[in-house]
Amino acid sequence: MAVLHPLPRVNEITREVDADPRAAYFRQVENGKFVRMALILSLMRWKGEQMVERHEKGEVEGMRCPNPKCITNNEPMERYFYTADNGIHRCYYCDTKAE
Repeated sequence: MAVLHPLPRVNEITREVDADPRAAYFRQVENGKFVRMALILSLMRWKGEQMVERHEKGEVEGMRCPNPKCITNNEPMERYFYTADNGIHRCYYCDTKAE
């Protein structure tokens, strides 16, 4: 049986469960993100809006996202950033200006 959870976890599931092969909540959240992106893209096309270009993600050593609710500050995962047109680094996940 798969273990599912919408994340972020708020004292509902321990980190020890992450190592269990039945833990599918990271895939669940990632797939949910892609479904929401596809829905938003469809709505934007339907309305005729300009699409936003996808940014290339990259690791920047020593940089962290200042958003306390960002997944990179609440889950054990790599931190990725992109450089906006104005040269400012932004979090790849929540788009917050990075420190």
